[in-house]
Amino acid sequence: MLKWICTLTFFASGFVAAGENRYETPVGIVIVDVDSNWSEMSSLPDGLEGIGFHVDNGKTMQFVLGTFKDLPAGGIDRSTLRALTNNLRHKHAEKKFAVSEELLTLSGSNFTGYYYLATDPASMTAPGRYKNQYTGFISVGSSPMMFMIGWNSGGKTAADRALATLNRMRIEDG
Repeated sequence: MLKWICTLTFFASGFVAAGENRYETPVGIVIVDVDSNWSEMSSLPDGLEGIGFHVDNGKTMQFVLGTFKDLPAGGIDRSTLRALTNNLRHKHAEKKFAVSEELLTLSGSNFTGYYYLATDPASMTAPGRYKNQYTGFISVGSSPMMFMIGWNSGGKTAADRALATLNRMRIEDG
């Protein structure tokens, strides 16, 4: 069960813009600024243990971050992290997604990561299905976490904010 403590950020005018939230995950406490229009997901995709947010009940944008049993346990270096991300990128390409040719890099305060952009040629309409997504892995210490930020029409701005949020998040030992 996710545990959270919310510290709200107020502007001079007094309205809430975003909240700094703390979430317990298998790799430690994730501290992330949550946009005021994001809702916490009540459940995550099968096999994923972590945190998730969505906009418009998942129709517009979804952001999930977590671990799952198929990720390697123990130490993971940058080259292994890059290989995990590249393998996932190739799987998307095999499913006829258009994928970015090069991996992109994330570098937070205490993690590193790689990701790519994937675009599904099919039109998506169901919650949990996305035409576009940023997908990749980050390494917190020696523990990998996977993330996916998916969006449909009208969700690109929210997805870019989620990617920026991911890059700014902090993780403390649990």
